[in-house]
Amino acid sequence: MNQEVCRPFDVVIVSVGQRDVRTLPSTAVRGTPPKLEHYRCPHPILGDGGGLDLRSYAARALSWFQREDDRAGVAARVELPLLDKVLKHVAERQPGHPPALVLVTSDQPDAQFRPGDTVVLGELIKQVLEARPEQAVRKVVLFPVKANPILIMDVCEALRPLVGLVGGATDRSVPYVAIAGQGGTPALSTAVAFLFAAVARGRVESDRARWEVGELVLVGGPADWQIKNLGRTALFEELGW
Repeated sequence: MNQEVCRPFDVVIVSVGQRDVRTLPSTAVRGTPPKLEHYRCPHPILGDGGGLDLRSYAARALSWFQREDDRAGVAARVELPLLDKVLKHVAERQPGHPPALVLVTSDQPDAQFRPGDTVVLGELIKQVLEARPEQAVRKVVLFPVKANPILIMDVCEALRPLVGLVGGATDRSVPYVAIAGQGGTPALSTAVAFLFAAVARGRVESDRARWEVGELVLVGGPADWQIKNLGRTALFEELGW
């Protein structure tokens, strides 16, 4: 493995999906936690029972977690199947160098789609990670996207402030950034990858003057996939980047 590949990631960006928290553990103090399957609701497109009231579930789960006396013990037992896989991968490639973690969540303005948003679930994941005795990350930062995740153009515009936020998550002038390629909301993950490819081309300004990317890496394949040709897409021209 060459030196460039071994360089520690300063920031890892993960899109939060609806099922990124597996069943919460029962506890002696608070008993049985809420279960996601009990929060089925009508969906504006898929019809009755086709949606999830994720906001209500996550709010209830967050309240349950915050009232628990042994948060560290409970947090260690909470399964984050996709995120834990990413963090394990990063920890193994750079022992002793925990990165900052940015969780990208959905927070749509359209009321009919808001029940399925991941913004409150992101807060639950943040508090679980911060309570764990084994700290896999230096800090956790939330970035809610106020756009419909399937509208790629709107999402890319809503993600622009993420450039400055990621730059502020590290004191390095050229942060080394990783994008988690599995799980989460696929449209958000794709938009983040597009955005950071645009940053690498010098096409997006941040609130910290120009922000540069050391490398953009997709985590999750058999090996790290370094995205070098993404900047050639016509999408950047459409966005005026």
